[in-house]
Amino acid sequence: MTLQSGFVSVVVPVANGAAYMADFLNECLVVLQNTYRDYELIIVDDASTDDTAAIVGKHLQGVKELRLVRLARRFGPDVAAVAGLDTAIGDTIVLMRADRDPPAEIPALVERCRTGVGVVTGVAIPHGDGLLTRVLRGAYHLYTNRVLGLSFPRYGTTFQALSRAAVSAVTRIRAKCPTFPVLASQVGYGGITYEYRPLDRAHGQAEPGLLAKIDRGLTVLVTSSISPLRMVSYFGVAVALLNLLYAGYVVGVNLVQSHVAAGWTTLSLQISGMFFCVFLVLVVVCEYVGRTLGEATNKPLYHVLDERNGSDLLQFQQRRNISA
Repeated sequence: MTLQSGFVSVVVPVANGAAYMADFLNECLVVLQNTYRDYELIIVDDASTDDTAAIVGKHLQGVKELRLVRLARRFGPDVAAVAGLDTAIGDTIVLMRADRDPPAEIPALVERCRTGVGVVTGVAIPHGDGLLTRVLRGAYHLYTNRVLGLSFPRYGTTFQALSRAAVSAVTRIRAKCPTFPVLASQVGYGGITYEYRPLDRAHGQAEPGLLAKIDRGLTVLVTSSISPLRMVSYFGVAVALLNLLYAGYVVGVNLVQSHVAAGWTTLSLQISGMFFCVFLVLVVVCEYVGRTLGEATNKPLYHVLDERNGSDLLQFQQRRNISA
């Protein structure tokens, strides 16, 4: 069997994945060993509290291409992905989840990425979503793609293949709240999708609920564009003009009518409407002020607790993309 040339790195953020980590490692290593001459598998342990690190540690002995990066505390899968990208040395880098992404699809993603496309995003159409979730998802992607211009797939997942140039661009964006797959899709270098069927190694473990998805969607909006703030500005201008017209209406009524009753209802509606607008603007402003404060805070994105390699270190001087 002729192995493909070119260095491939596979980055896998994981938290509390002891139940399926051994099966994933065995399956992924077999695929990489049978496909590529030069490769590495990087497991980023996001401060797991189970035996995830111990299971990976057992596989490290005798597997020189396997690496383990342990974070000092729980930072979330997106930051863990950035930690893995920072240490990956491949010409093509694959991001994947151990609980649901099939290693057998890695060669297909890498092959598409090597055609000159900087980012290949896996697309997995979900099944079992409720009507409200589907409607909100459709409206959200319509807004983000048409208005914000984010241009990331509707059912895009974090199963992505990135070229070295795309990875370099992603790792230079030191956002305190990185979000994949949106972050990788925004760097340019072209982009295509690859549809696949996800697995269920977590054996039915619940996916994030609707509130969690809404929270992540809001994070993407706030970190990716100032368009929501601009829309609120337009809304504020429109409401201000309406209030000005209403003031003119009140003056006109007083000039025309000789007896004008005190309009408690009208006044109450006006005050409530004004306060609604004020608080709406305050919410958006506070979101952006908080995000700006987070970005301005000069602190590391993550902290590495431990980093280990296989029993035999990679012979870097023999790798085509590494200069001695």
